[in-house]
Formats: sequence, C-alpha cells, structure tokens
Amino acid sequence: MPKETNNTRSITIRVDEQLYNDYKATLREQGKIPTYDIRNHMKRTIEEFEQKKA
Repeated sequence: MPKETNNTRSITIRVDEQLYNDYKATLREQGKIPTYDIRNHMKRTIEEFEQKKA
C-alpha cells in the first residue's frame, strides 16, 4: 500500500449532483467520509494492479 505523506494534492472531479448526494447519504449511513472513501478506493486500485503485475 502506498505510504501516507503530508505532501497532498487537491483534485476536482465532476460528478452528477444527485449521484454525489446519494453517495454521501450512503456513506453517512456507514459512518464514512467521502474524501476518505475515495482515497481508499485509489489505494485499493493501485494494490490490485500491483498484485496482478506480480
């Protein structure tokens, strides 16, 4: 898993407003935060790719 650093980058993505509202509501039910959920998704994507390469 990539190591967390203090060197961060802000990104902007365009997402349908209703999709994002539904996403936030779903995560809220699970006690999760959208930013952290997206970050974790990015990490899982990298891990899965690296495992397939190996």
